[in-house]
Amino acid sequence: MKKFLGILIATMMLLCSINVAVASTCKTTPQDLNAEAVETDDIPGEAVNAFLDWRDVGWYLIKEAGKFVERQIKLDGKSTVGRDGSMYLISPTINYNHGNVGPEFYFRPKITNKNCTIDMHSHRLFSLDIFAQMSIILSDPYGNTVASKNVGTNQYLTYKFEKHEALGSWKAQYITNGDNTWQNYFRVSVGSSAYSTPEWNGMESNVFYGENGRVYIASNRANSQTDKSAHTHSSGKVLSLNELEDEFRDDNNRVTDQMVHYAPGQELLVSSPLRDVYYDKARNATAFVYTIKDVRKGNEDKTIKWYFDGDLTSRYKKGDAPVFKFTVRGIGVYAGQKFESLDFIEDVLILQSSGEYPPIERYLMR
Repeated sequence: MKKFLGILIATMMLLCSINVAVASTCKTTPQDLNAEAVETDDIPGEAVNAFLDWRDVGWYLIKEAGKFVERQIKLDGKSTVGRDGSMYLISPTINYNHGNVGPEFYFRPKITNKNCTIDMHSHRLFSLDIFAQMSIILSDPYGNTVASKNVGTNQYLTYKFEKHEALGSWKAQYITNGDNTWQNYFRVSVGSSAYSTPEWNGMESNVFYGENGRVYIASNRANSQTDKSAHTHSSGKVLSLNELEDEFRDDNNRVTDQMVHYAPGQELLVSSPLRDVYYDKARNATAFVYTIKDVRKGNEDKTIKWYFDGDLTSRYKKGDAPVFKFTVRGIGVYAGQKFESLDFIEDVLILQSSGEYPPIERYLMR
């Protein structure tokens, strides 16, 4: 009887220690996009995986009583874990740095197979929020950063697991200082992988990993692969930013990398009134602030910012509606799916890597 009571007391003490760890606060919070792995009072990886369902391996920072604390968050229901150690984890949509939500989300996946490759990427919830950036950081069970990368949407970090590395609870962080809405993805592929196609049934069939470090999402629209070259808007048609946003969405209102009506080589005009204009001295760029509708939240206003090189505040003011001319670009073909973007978006992805911003003259309608 005494032996039984001793075991019971020890078990209760262990559970109590886990509950205390869950309520622990961060020692530091990320201050910039180049932050190393964040030092936190985490629950030990073994405890997380031993006592929690795999759907509960997501954590994020929220502010309570003026301090950032770590709280558990349910993953997206499409997340899947395979018996061979493969997995495809998807976070819920997270509006970073908004309300009480902080700058970080992370997974605590348990890696059980050394013959694997790890991929991390994030997707913004608005296709036109193109200047949003994310810092993704992968750490081993000992807290050592093994890989990190600053990315925009559609860019991923890939890491080949080394034989000398430890199995167990790893940490995959997704950090941003921007007030942007993102969904984060973590994939473990076991064995050899063909990056252009989904490798196992648990993975979403419309997500494609390209060999160029880009991730592509296909539309579920029935006409997404029809011949769009014959489509033309009425002469002089100018799209609003809301209409341009809709061009990149499918029937489930999800952002994709396929346009509804436009094909590569076609041009389109875009214009909407500026909500605000200001010069960002640190960037040496002018912010064009726009409002678009978030149909996921009853057409709630969503603010996005486009940045252009230099100080343009003497030329543009609130209420102006400059007209842009963009050209559609083909950005890849995978499994028969053709993917598209705009020259403006592709130029921004290149310039961001060197901290530069596009010249506005390149895109103005003349």
